[in-house]
Amino acid sequence: MNVDGTAYQIEWTAVDPTAAVDTTDLPSIDYTLYLMNAVKFHTCQMYRPFDDEEFTRNLYEFHQLGLEKINSSRLWFVQFLLIVALGKAMVITVKDPTTAPGSLWFQRAMSLMPDFVRLQRESALAIQVLCLVALYLVSVDMKEAAYGYIGQAVRLCLVDGLHRDTPRQAMGEKLASHYRDIWWTVYILDRRLSSMIGAPSSIQDADITCPLPGTDDDSQRGRVLNIHVKISRLMAQILNSVYSVERLSRPFVKIIQTVLRDMAAMAHEMDAVFTSAAHGEIGAVSTVASHINLSYHHCILLATRPLLLHLMIARLRGTLGSNDLEKTMLPQTKGLLDTCLQSARMTLRVLSTLYEHHLLDSFLPFDLESIFSAAFIVTMASAIVPSMIPDVASFKATSYRILDYLIRKGNIPAQFRKQELLCLDEMILPLLNQGDQGLSQQAHDHDEVPNVHPLDLGLFSGWSAAPGEGGLSPSQMLNIADQLENQAEHLTSMDRAWAATSPWAWWWERQNDPGNPYPGI
Repeated sequence: MNVDGTAYQIEWTAVDPTAAVDTTDLPSIDYTLYLMNAVKFHTCQMYRPFDDEEFTRNLYEFHQLGLEKINSSRLWFVQFLLIVALGKAMVITVKDPTTAPGSLWFQRAMSLMPDFVRLQRESALAIQVLCLVALYLVSVDMKEAAYGYIGQAVRLCLVDGLHRDTPRQAMGEKLASHYRDIWWTVYILDRRLSSMIGAPSSIQDADITCPLPGTDDDSQRGRVLNIHVKISRLMAQILNSVYSVERLSRPFVKIIQTVLRDMAAMAHEMDAVFTSAAHGEIGAVSTVASHINLSYHHCILLATRPLLLHLMIARLRGTLGSNDLEKTMLPQTKGLLDTCLQSARMTLRVLSTLYEHHLLDSFLPFDLESIFSAAFIVTMASAIVPSMIPDVASFKATSYRILDYLIRKGNIPAQFRKQELLCLDEMILPLLNQGDQGLSQQAHDHDEVPNVHPLDLGLFSGWSAAPGEGGLSPSQMLNIADQLENQAEHLTSMDRAWAATSPWAWWWERQNDPGNPYPGI
């Protein structure tokens, strides 16, 4: 396993606040606008890490006033350098793979970063700057550092009360909307980074009264940010239930029921966003709709992954083979596994579409995170329930093809994730050898089937964005949740006692049968 923060060596030394600022080799105004638009395309459709109109106005002022502009707001110059760093990382192919793309500009920016006391003096701008810092750091596989910086942004928001409903009559509609967008951008990034490193969220939803984006803005950008916030909220709900200490006193099945119902309800809200993002009947391939869909299925993978890991533990005990393991599972358990695998398949399908249209993010980490999560699920499932994923070799070939593309783009973290997946392949090989020998061959076939592609690229109706297209529909999710409820109602009193004390109850037949090979599971 690769340790966080080891992909690149990025260090900087703080410059004295009174020292002269280095302005050598700055990009021209036209090139800066080009880089800004690249950052805007890759980030501002899903987040609001900076206000492009305000940045452009300040950029022209900078080229007119020079050092006078920097002296009046050194923090804006930090923002300028960060946008240049992110822009270059997104549009330039790295020549030296040992150097993080855009790192020289990022280091210049961080050397000028004020301390927290000075950040408070320009808090709105500081929050946006911290969001840009977090985005860059998480993209170079420094997730823990990114989590720390977004934590500072959260605290600045809380101090300024951005998590509360702003008085629109006093500050005006435009400024109130600006603050609202800043808050929800910080909220989304905090939730996403929390899930990446397994840390709790910085603030509870019950403490937030800021209106959701899009409540008074019916534009596509408003609707997209609205649904992104709701997905992030669901992600936090999953982290706080499935992965929290409290889950030990609550049956896992109850948590999953709640998650499935919430996701089914959200799927209906996403239809309008997908149609708008794909430009109606034109059916354009939309990065916005694609990334919303990936986030949606990432939530499903997060919620159901513990079940897969639990089944892997049962498989590793070696009492039963994969075929016998499947026979002991209840239909509801298989339904949940199918939900997990369908989301993994849909994730690969969406990413393959982006890959075919050269729309994959080769710098920002979220596409890489999605492909790794899906490939991890597929690899694990091939050792646990191989009959549920007979096309594992094809899906692995797709995963490695996308990872190799990112590696060719100079993405060192993608190289790390590929190494980790190959390591996982080696670890499960003994399990495959215990079962069908053909399956063990499939585990290493991805290098021998470069043309295998099970995802019917280019044959989609439109672009296959909706949650029910290629994955489980909302009604199917509700049906699985109802089946779990029905199973709970038919438990014996002894089974109910077991369910009250074990979060892993209800997955196996004959829980209290002395012949059960997995007592206590």
